[in-house]
Amino acid sequence: MKKKTMTIHDLAELAGVSVATVSRSLNGSSLVREKTKQRILDLAADMRFEINASAKGLATSKVDTIGVILPSEYDKFGPQQYYASLMDDLRDSLERSNYDLIVSFANNRITNKSNILRLVDRHKVDGLIILRENIDQSVLDWLEKENVPYVFSHHPPKSDGFIYDAIFTDHVWGGKLAGEHLAALGCRKILCISLDVKTRQFEQRESGFCKSLTDKGIDFGAENILRCPWTIEDGYKVIKENASQFLQADGLFSVTDLLAFGAMQALKELKIRIPQDISVIGYDDIPLSSSLRPKLTTIHQPREKIAQQTCLRLIEKIQKKEPVLGKFNLAIRPRLVIRES
Repeated sequence: MKKKTMTIHDLAELAGVSVATVSRSLNGSSLVREKTKQRILDLAADMRFEINASAKGLATSKVDTIGVILPSEYDKFGPQQYYASLMDDLRDSLERSNYDLIVSFANNRITNKSNILRLVDRHKVDGLIILRENIDQSVLDWLEKENVPYVFSHHPPKSDGFIYDAIFTDHVWGGKLAGEHLAALGCRKILCISLDVKTRQFEQRESGFCKSLTDKGIDFGAENILRCPWTIEDGYKVIKENASQFLQADGLFSVTDLLAFGAMQALKELKIRIPQDISVIGYDDIPLSSSLRPKLTTIHQPREKIAQQTCLRLIEKIQKKEPVLGKFNLAIRPRLVIRES
């Protein structure tokens, strides 16, 4: 039978019941007698009925769709390598729980109006996953006031304490792992290449790395950190522009894998052997890390666990399952992946 376009009202009329009864039956409610529920489900199957999300929202206040708010840098090549993998993990977790997802940026780039408010006002989503640390405070206040379920994921929000629900990587721990690894290899003349923009996650990576070295009596300070933009080319340039320092160094920590890729190419051109002359460690463990030569030793961000815990917490809030009271912060520790560099 050819699929028929119909509304929940049409199905209710065919079944001889109310719209509310149809809605409850389609959502497996225990408030409808099993015999009636099964009759409605059978009728919906016979008619190849697919409930419209907007109509469903009007009847049940749920549309089984999650909004994912992307970071502003998502469309840049560097960040996209990590976020694409995280999005795959989020999608997998949501689809396992029968949720669809809508992706959007925080604001419309033409009007600068809030896409978050638009998605919620138009009943497009049941909740939000926020993949950025900066959200307008007035928007957050509105979400709290309206009891809209949302969770910060990957990025801890710019606030201390349990003010917002957040699932994120413990980047201080990740930096610590990187420092301890280089120290264990016997490296003592260590440099770091980091970003020239201040964001919390990269500051945390640096601080964990610096502390781990100083705790082991290795001289390391701000003068050992070289800064540049995010791309592979920038990682290449910063090495070439500071070649004399790297000719003396025996260890390098790059706060992103992409910077490490560019750095390793420049080091090869300077005839500095990896890992014989200098050991290199990156951060993120994007798929390319295990494909290039030498394969990059790096810090693996726990994307899978972040996605699973984010979705679990958000669905708890949407379905009002226990425990939902209070705010929930979870910092998940990354792990060291030793390869060839």
